Amino acid sequence: MKSDEINVDTDTASSPSGPDILLKLEVSGGWSGKGQHVAFAQNEAIPLEEGRFLGRGTFADVHEVICQRISIARKRIYCNRRIKIADVKRELDVLKKLSHKHVVSLLGSYTQINVLGLLLYPVAVCDLGVFLDELDENQSSHSVEFEKLMDRLGFAGNVNCAKDRLNKVYGCLANAVQYLHENDIRHKDIKPKNILLDKNDGLYITDFGLSRDTADASSSITDGNERGTYKYCAPEVARFEPRGRAADVYSLGCVFLEINTVHCQLSLAALEEFRINNNDRSYQNSPQKLREWMSKLRQISTNNLAGGFFNIVDIIDKMVSPVPSDRPDIGTICSSLYLLGSLVYFGKCCPIQRYQALRNENAKLSTFYVDKQANRADVIYRTGIRGIAETTRSRPSGAN
Repeated sequence: MKSDEINVDTDTASSPSGPDILLKLEVSGGWSGKGQHVAFAQNEAIPLEEGRFLGRGTFADVHEVICQRISIARKRIYCNRRIKIADVKRELDVLKKLSHKHVVSLLGSYTQINVLGLLLYPVAVCDLGVFLDELDENQSSHSVEFEKLMDRLGFAGNVNCAKDRLNKVYGCLANAVQYLHENDIRHKDIKPKNILLDKNDGLYITDFGLSRDTADASSSITDGNERGTYKYCAPEVARFEPRGRAADVYSLGCVFLEINTVHCQLSLAALEEFRINNNDRSYQNSPQKLREWMSKLRQISTNNLAGGFFNIVDIIDKMVSPVPSDRPDIGTICSSLYLLGSLVYFGKCCPIQRYQALRNENAKLSTFYVDKQANRADVIYRTGIRGIAETTRSRPSGAN
């Protein structure tokens, strides 16, 4: 092996399994017939048929490829003087540790001179950024491209179906981030482009190139000069200060804010223009503007299950607090979404799970929203979602 070639350990455990159709890639020999990770010589053929181009970053490109007649995504990361081999290996090591319905699956990997290839499942229909842009544009003028995208996602191309799909992104995405944090992983670059959407409510977090595994660290708080995508990074990250899981929560809150903006038919362009400050288009640079924008959103009727106790914007408001300690942890966010309306904000892949847990956590949650939440948690625990609807209908006019 030449001195400039990448050296990746080949005796690591196999990657997480995907759907049943992918099991044949995990038989002896793996995807390549030579193991899950293969070091190919410079002129050696790689057993992949390259298909359509999917995207490009600073140091990587992504293509759809065919492996043993199965369509998967291949991410090629190019190492040079600007990107360290240790950083390239970090994404591989993080992906090997993860197995969750809302996180991309690593099927295998390879190296060839200065290139690391990651084989990932699935090849999704689009990313959340594309979905938001198409829905945003379609709400102002009819879009043929929007209808095509809705068809590819597997449901009728109308705004109501799209909004229902968009609502479920909140819970499924929060569920995925909760899984990462519970497994000592910080993503560090949560943004719409790194959230993939597929048919049947499929949602996958991807791009773990900046992620940090804190399982063996003495603290989950780190220093460093990495800050992911500036537009979505937390204030402490923008200032290169110590940061922890709360930085992921901030970025997630920015994504939630964009989702809610499109859902309420306020355009993303208007949001960007509203918050711009000295030509800085980042979220963290305009906390006052964010609060003013969220006040607008609160005034617009949303799909809250019962309403009257708190609004999803109240959750987002806490998530994008400039003070890291004021942001709720991801478990609290998931619990809040359950309280607010689990049938609305979670897909069938993330069913109602923790009525008792919600009740037990309510004292903590009430500090973030309003005291009436305690009554709501009791009703949920005793009667379930239908009971909430009945209670709301019977509530006297003007009740808070």
